[in-house]
Amino acid sequence: MSGPILPKGSSPVPPAGSDADRAADVTKAGPPLALDAQRLVISVIAERLRIEKRTVEGEGVRVHVVTDEEATPANVTLRSERVEVERVPLGRVVESAPPVREENGVTIIPVMEEVVVTETRLVLKEELHIRRVAETREHQETVLLRRQRAEVERLPATGKPITDTKAPTPTEEDPR
Repeated sequence: MSGPILPKGSSPVPPAGSDADRAADVTKAGPPLALDAQRLVISVIAERLRIEKRTVEGEGVRVHVVTDEEATPANVTLRSERVEVERVPLGRVVESAPPVREENGVTIIPVMEEVVVTETRLVLKEELHIRRVAETREHQETVLLRRQRAEVERLPATGKPITDTKAPTPTEEDPR
């Protein structure tokens, strides 16, 4: 099948222009197929393709960090020291003050007193025997331990266009 015969120099598609120009061409042309004395006029409608890109909201996830608390007993051995002081009366006369000494883990501190007699004598009045006693005891106390876990929730795609390039601020309804 052959197409319509067009006069020399004519084109089957009107020249590109604005929609108003094309509308004017159609109205000037008259009926879709018209014969003029010098040329054959055929009205043609052209479609144009326009491609746009836009960002839409797709699937997402919401992450909640949850802190759990668990009371756990903590066993520990405590060590403490206390001092026992024992007074040992002596009442002995000595020539000079004995030094502080240690015997079998006991620190001995001499306590002196001068006594007036017709002559001065040094009398060892008493000794303080200081002994260190170490004690151990079991102690139990409940302590609070924290453990965090993440809960991940998948959100469906909404398909809504995202127009703002900034990150959305969280709201009470949507705390993402």
